[in-house]
Amino acid sequence: MAGPRIPLGRAWTIAQRVIEAVSDPAVDAFPVGSLRRFEPTVGDIALLAITPSPDTLYDRLARLRAVEFLHREPGRAALRVGRDEVTLYASPPETAGAALVHLTGSRRHTVQLIRRAAALGLELGPHGVRRRDAGEVAPSDSEERVYAMLGLPFI
Repeated sequence: MAGPRIPLGRAWTIAQRVIEAVSDPAVDAFPVGSLRRFEPTVGDIALLAITPSPDTLYDRLARLRAVEFLHREPGRAALRVGRDEVTLYASPPETAGAALVHLTGSRRHTVQLIRRAAALGLELGPHGVRRRDAGEVAPSDSEERVYAMLGLPFI
């Protein structure tokens, strides 16, 4: 979604429209990336929906007249909302913390966290925290839990 950067206020308004459309008792949605970091301008409008069923969420969005799917896969969809593009990531609740950490941090911060995880025998990515020796995904349902696994305080 290369193009001109979007002023924070405009990006926030667009994001809130999508968040309102996807949120229900089974789905929470949050801004991620530069939008969540409150950068003065946003390169792309990115959101994370925490849901056990991304397909159900996408099907519901597809029925809205104001939303056009540009691309759709299980963990991510590119949408056109009016004249703007929005990337909607989806994560199951048990790995949502890792997704929030991975999708929100600046590139530099995220790389540092990935390196720290590797030094601890872990792999950190948007789909969870995996123990390299066992190959199992560790519970990473909150950002606090992810930072604790990395031996860091959550701030």
